[in-house]
Amino acid sequence: MKFNVTNHQISIPKPVPAPNQPDVNEVSSESVKITVKAEPNTTVTITDKNQFTLTGKVGENGQFSIPLSTKLKAGLKLYAIASNDTGLVSKETKIVVVDKTAPSIPLVSKVTYTGISGKAEIGSKVYAKVGKVIIGSSVVNSKGIYSIT
Repeated sequence: MKFNVTNHQISIPKPVPAPNQPDVNEVSSESVKITVKAEPNTTVTITDKNQFTLTGKVGENGQFSIPLSTKLKAGLKLYAIASNDTGLVSKETKIVVVDKTAPSIPLVSKVTYTGISGKAEIGSKVYAKVGKVIIGSSVVNSKGIYSIT
């Protein structure tokens, strides 16, 4: 058997790079949407890697917003990736939901001549005032208790 080989040119397309990492605006406990900047026509997926996942397509202008049906809990860690039509995935963008929700009014359990104590949101700061003058303060402990002396 004899083969005839002729001079043919083979064109190999350049590989398509993975999309750039998406840029996500601050997300807070009061946010009603998540706004993302990413490469046009990529798909953005935002997840907590557990049970929360949102996905959408970035427009020609590189902008994308995902409405939230519920408020997110402060401190929740989210991760955003962009993927293109070839299935290549960007590096991950980590997002931590910022606490912008004001704490509830502290409960006062006891008032004495030497101090005030009660319960409030863990980590919040409680102030005691006489008129406009702050006379004491306390950071609420990990059990939700404060004591101003």
